[in-house]
Amino acid sequence: MLAKQIRSLQHPLVKEFVKLRKDKAYRYAKKKVFLSGKKIIQEVASLFPISLLILKEKKDQGKIKAKEIITVTDEILKKISGVKNPEPFAAIIELPEYNSIDTSGCILILDNIADPGNLGTLFRTALALGFNGVILTPNTVDPFNDKAIRASKGACFSLPFLTQTKEELLTTLKKSSIYLADMDGKDIEKVTFEKPCALILSNESLGAGIWPAPIDIISVKMKKNVESLNVAVCGSIIMYKMAHGK
Repeated sequence: MLAKQIRSLQHPLVKEFVKLRKDKAYRYAKKKVFLSGKKIIQEVASLFPISLLILKEKKDQGKIKAKEIITVTDEILKKISGVKNPEPFAAIIELPEYNSIDTSGCILILDNIADPGNLGTLFRTALALGFNGVILTPNTVDPFNDKAIRASKGACFSLPFLTQTKEELLTTLKKSSIYLADMDGKDIEKVTFEKPCALILSNESLGAGIWPAPIDIISVKMKKNVESLNVAVCGSIIMYKMAHGK
């Protein structure tokens, strides 16, 4: 397969790649996701077809299969990836879409999470601990944000997720025990988690909002005079407890 060459920063495809990386609305309108980094691309290629592979040189392709290949300059790689020292690998795939998730085990609910690094870390932890999927409330940051993809190490492509309102997700999880993490909740050491179950983690600064259903409030108890834990750290501790049924 011959690779098309792009050498100008003003090329329309360069602008397209940058917009796919930065603009959530554009990603979903085009139903495409921008990826950067060899390891993530290799992992995603085992799950979804690579529509377009972007390389510094054709020989860099290795065993990664793609429908189309283009080669670009270092300057273009920097611009489209948004990092100072990018790997010579980028790609475009079709946007994964999920219609349902298996609610028979553990589900993670991310409510209005704003930081893509936190979201990516939580996706990665949920995948590692065997959670069945993730439900996002509408104002939560996009899992296909480039920073979220990097933080998740590609877990957002392996773990199915849905975006639902609070009312919708409570219907989806009507057979599950639902727990909300909050500083004033019950010590998780005194909680017995029974499957199916779900954990709600809330916005980093705003905290838990109002939920229209009876939900168990739980907390990771800490020493006094210690600042509250980062949501990704707190969530990972609770998810471990839930996964092991304790």
